[in-house]
Amino acid sequence: MMTPSNIFRKEIIETLRNRKLVAIKMVFPFLIVLSMLMGTPPLTATAGLITMLVVFIGVFGTGIGIIKEKTDGMFNRIIVTPLTPRRIILENLLAGVVIEFVQFSPILIAVIAIFSPSPEWIISLFLSMTAAVVTANVIGLIISSLSSSMGEVHLYSALSLFPVFATSGIFTPLKNSVQVYLAFFSPFAHLKQALLAVFGKPYIWAWHSIAAADLVMIAILLVLTLIITPRLVRVSI
Repeated sequence: MMTPSNIFRKEIIETLRNRKLVAIKMVFPFLIVLSMLMGTPPLTATAGLITMLVVFIGVFGTGIGIIKEKTDGMFNRIIVTPLTPRRIILENLLAGVVIEFVQFSPILIAVIAIFSPSPEWIISLFLSMTAAVVTANVIGLIISSLSSSMGEVHLYSALSLFPVFATSGIFTPLKNSVQVYLAFFSPFAHLKQALLAVFGKPYIWAWHSIAAADLVMIAILLVLTLIITPRLVRVSI
């Protein structure tokens, strides 16, 4: 019988089954970022690109993955198993976070190797990456709860990313106190600022402020995931 621990393993095993696809997913973003790090583009643009990749891969990957599970009837079958819906969704979320974090680990390693940041900024970078990955995956979960098809996932994902990019200062500088205040509640803004600090560029928040905010955001997002779980696993009539 399927057990809760098998949900996480199932997602990891299914992902690793196609090794060529896994290699492409890891190498492609790495080569894009490495070419920018070793080239002439400004490092501020590189920080924005890395953050954008985290957002896109997390939101679209999770949203599409969950909607496939829904259309395949996996959530409908939950009702006849001893598994709790919240446990299943959390393990799906954890699997997505782990997979995406591993996907970006070569980029983090390259950034640390090239720029040799201080230990505190290494800690802040890993925490902000974790919070950004969790946030992107939770947004994907929310979008999948509102969608009934792949097309809707793509539409809602695209629409949701406009305010995310606008408030996080991913591609534009935060010019006034209102923008800075709003961005402080965005883990994506924290990731970009941590990257800027590692790159030796001007940044806004201290490493401990980013780290503390990210820990709080991760906790809030996990609670939000538990709240939206009933909608995610509702049985279609």
